[in-house]
Amino acid sequence: MGPEGIKPNEDQKAAILYNGKAPLFITAVPGSGKTRVLLWRTVHLIVGKRISPDWIFLSTFTEKAAHQLKEGLKELLGSAANFTGEKYDLARMYVGTIHSNCRGVC
Repeated sequence: MGPEGIKPNEDQKAAILYNGKAPLFITAVPGSGKTRVLLWRTVHLIVGKRISPDWIFLSTFTEKAAHQLKEGLKELLGSAANFTGEKYDLARMYVGTIHSNCRGVC
């Protein structure tokens, strides 16, 4: 899912670039681009804002979306690494369904 895979609308762009103090909670109908927004927001935080992946709790409701997030992050951060020369270690990042993430930390 490369850069051409998303052309965010204004609401999506606001979520990707959100800079508030509170956690960001995204809700929308199926097929509206939530997973892509979560991917690009996470890449923005890690690459653009230099936030360590182990400070990010990325959660969704379905196993399918969780798998898409994990694979998409590997792909996008791998591409970013080619440009930045940095390695992005996702091993300690919480990515999964709400249930699987809570099983590990709650």
